[in-house]
Order: sequence, then structure tokens, then C-alpha cells
Amino acid sequence: MILSLCAQGAFLIGFTPILLCAHGTHGQLMEVVNRKLESSPTDANLWVQRGILNLEHEDAAQAIDDLEKAERLAPGKLPTLWLKGRALEFSGKLPEARAALDVHLLRFPDHAAGYTSRARVLVKLGARDEALADYRTALAKSPDAEPDLVHEAAVALNVSGHCDEALKVLDAGLKRLGETPSLALKALEIEVKAGRYDSALARVETLQKSAPRAEPWMAKRAELLGQAGRLEESRAAWLALVAHLANLPNLERGSHAMCLLAEQARHALAKVLQSDRH
Repeated sequence: MILSLCAQGAFLIGFTPILLCAHGTHGQLMEVVNRKLESSPTDANLWVQRGILNLEHEDAAQAIDDLEKAERLAPGKLPTLWLKGRALEFSGKLPEARAALDVHLLRFPDHAAGYTSRARVLVKLGARDEALADYRTALAKSPDAEPDLVHEAAVALNVSGHCDEALKVLDAGLKRLGETPSLALKALEIEVKAGRYDSALARVETLQKSAPRAEPWMAKRAELLGQAGRLEESRAAWLALVAHLANLPNLERGSHAMCLLAEQARHALAKVLQSDRH
């Protein structure tokens, strides 16, 4: 359960995360922290760092113990309740996790990662509307949001029936981050499920232009045309793929991936021709 705290806004007031981005095994990093604690047992930062290491090692109980020590030493100064909330969520103690995150966000109302953490807990608790509000806040407070947050928020929005908003979130992420595959594929999936074939086809064309190999996207385009009921165009697209594959150099044409695409195209053409007869 890697927290990736360097990318999640752990640099809160009074917190100096010496080891968060350090390299080394769990045991090596834990040894460093324990050695420092021997000489500075009242350093709340060190207890937080030990809590993080325990949480990354999936020892939630020990992490909570460390974080509670840090809180007693520096009440309200460090992101102890955010981390404790995550440990409680990992332990399946969802109401307690929410309570910890509620207090954390009262202390640090601009902590985007805190809203994301609470949103995840709220989803598990079935409080969907509150979760969506937290995802929206997390995005609003994260102008440089990582793809994972964009993807997670879009999925939550789409599942709750906010298809248009989900696509706006994904498209905004794609505009800022470039053609991130996970975001582009999620947007394509949403458009196809919503029957927005023109938008989906336009997205496929964009993806095909930037892809290292055009063939999978040629197949996807032909498939989408068929799903949209545009059988003539679908047949033409499959035929174009077959011709394209036939013209590839021998080594490329004989690769496993290209052979599978050729087989897919043949089956699809047979289905289209069968539909024409009926």
C-alpha cells in the first residue's frame, strides 16, 4: 500500500518529511528512523515518518500507534489524522476513518489529498453524493492533479450518472497532461457505453495518430462503426485493415499481434457479410 506521499501533498505545516522520498528497503529506512528516535524520542516528525513506513508495510495497527504518539507530541500540527484515516480505512474501520479525515480537513482545509482519501472512504460507506463533492473539491484544489486522481474522480462521476461531467474531467486532464493512455481509454469507454459513437470515433482517430502502431486502432474504428450500425463503413474499415496487414513486411505481418488482428478482421468481415444477406 504505497502512499506516494511526495505526490500527495504531505508537505503540510510543520512537517519535514526527511525520509518520504528516500531510497532503501523498508528495514533500512525503519532502522534510520529508529536510530534517530533513540536520540530524539519527542520529535513528532520522526513518529510520523515511522507511521508512514509502517503503513507502507501494511502494518496499520503499528502505524496508528506511531501516529497517535506524534499527535500527542504536536497536537494539530502534523498530518497525523490524514494518515490515521488511511490506516483505519485499510483496516476496514470506515466510520472511524471518516471521523479522522473529517477532523484532518477541518485543520487543513486546502489539503487536496485529504479530500481524495475521504472520498474513497465515503464511496465504501455508500455516501455517494458526499464522495462526489470531495472528489470535485480535490480536483479544484489540485491544478496539477496526477492522472490517478483524474481517472478515479471521473470513474466515480460516471458511475453516479454524471457522464458529461466525467468526460469534462477526463478531457481537461488530457489537455493538461497530453494523451495519457489511461485517461483516453476511460473517456473512450464512457463514450461508447453512452452510445456517443461520433465522439468515440473522433477520439479513436486522435489515439491512432499518436499510437506506435496504427493497426489496433484501425480495428477499434471498424468495430465501433459496426456497433453504430454503419455497416458499410465498418466493412470498408475491416477491408482496409486486411489490405494494410497484407502489405506489411513479412516479419511484421507474421507477428503474433498482427496475426490476431488479421483473424479478428476476417471474423468481423464474415459477420458483416452475413448481416448484409439478412
